[in-house]
Amino acid sequence: VRWIALGWAGFIGENLILSHNRTEIIDAFGDDKYHLAYSALSTLTTSSIAYGYFVHGRGTGPMLRVSGRARVVAVIFQTLGCVGVSQFFPKAQIPVAVVNTEDASSSKKNNNSSAKPLSEPTEAKRKWEFKARCPFDFTAPKSGQDEISGLKRVTRHPAFWTMSFLSLGVMFRTPYVTEVVAFAGPVLTTLLCGSHMDYRYRRGEGGTLTPE
Repeated sequence: VRWIALGWAGFIGENLILSHNRTEIIDAFGDDKYHLAYSALSTLTTSSIAYGYFVHGRGTGPMLRVSGRARVVAVIFQTLGCVGVSQFFPKAQIPVAVVNTEDASSSKKNNNSSAKPLSEPTEAKRKWEFKARCPFDFTAPKSGQDEISGLKRVTRHPAFWTMSFLSLGVMFRTPYVTEVVAFAGPVLTTLLCGSHMDYRYRRGEGGTLTPE
């Protein structure tokens, strides 16, 4: 429990401190050293969490009694988390498309249509072709920057809250204290770091607050 709690405390603390003093640190030491320190501290703290959970805490340690209501709440939170995950999937599409094309002769006629009288109709020979394509459209256009869609209609931090809902689902159904502490970390990170991110953006530091 101590390795996990220390790791999460360090992770949240270093994110808050470094991001809050981002401008001053970069001015004093440079952008490269700032990101190097950020990466090193994040790696160190997450290593502590992983060591505590996988070596000493997974399925072991002090136990709590899990009630039936807690299991129901766990299912609700995990369902919300799965809904959030589904919003990040690429657009699905039928793997075969029917394409309506014109042959070369009709294209030539269309190119030379300006030399013909307007009263003369242009004959366009069309043909249908089947075209195979990926069942997921990774090139689907995204919503405009000023347009709020998907989970952003509910929160500015959809990825954070999706991770938090999945973690809450584990917290409410596990009987082990070590796992409760481990999966409480993402929830605290969302609450503290998400609020601090909004605070910085309101001040114009590191980004701008999205319209909502």
